[in-house]
Amino acid sequence: MSSGIEFRATLQGVAALDKRLAALSNVVGVNIMRSVVRAAMKPAKDQAIALAPIAPNEYRLRDKQLVAPGFGSRAIRVTTKIEQDGALAIAMLGVSKRAFFMVQFVERGTKKMTAKKWLVPAFAGTRPQVEAALAAKLKQRVDAATQE
Repeated sequence: MSSGIEFRATLQGVAALDKRLAALSNVVGVNIMRSVVRAAMKPAKDQAIALAPIAPNEYRLRDKQLVAPGFGSRAIRVTTKIEQDGALAIAMLGVSKRAFFMVQFVERGTKKMTAKKWLVPAFAGTRPQVEAALAAKLKQRVDAATQE
C-alpha cells in the first residue's frame, strides 16, 4: 500500500514522438524512457531539497547512528522503474531506506510532534515544471536516438 501521491502526465502533441520511440529497439526505448522520467523529476527533487527541514543539532537514527543536520535533504532520491513490457515508465520521489523512518515522522507528525510537510508539497507544487521537463527531455532524447 502506497502512502504517497500519484501523478500521471498525459502529454499532448507527442504522437509523432511516440511513433519514433516505438520504432527504436526495446533496449534503446527503455533507456530513453528511464532517463526521461528521471530528468523530469529533477525540479521536484530540487524543491524537496530546498524545503526539507533541517534539525538544529546532530541526532540519532533508529539504528543509533549519529547524523548531521540536513540528513533528510541529503537522503532524497529519485528511483525509476520500467514495466516489463516497456509501456510504462515510473519515477518515484522519496528518501533512502535509512532516512525513511525519520522522514515519515517529520512529514506525518506524531502525537508529540506536529507534522512539517515538505516532501509531498515539493512534489505537488512542481507539477508544471515536471510536465515541461518531461516533454522537453522526451523530444531531446528521441531526436538524438533517431538521428543516429
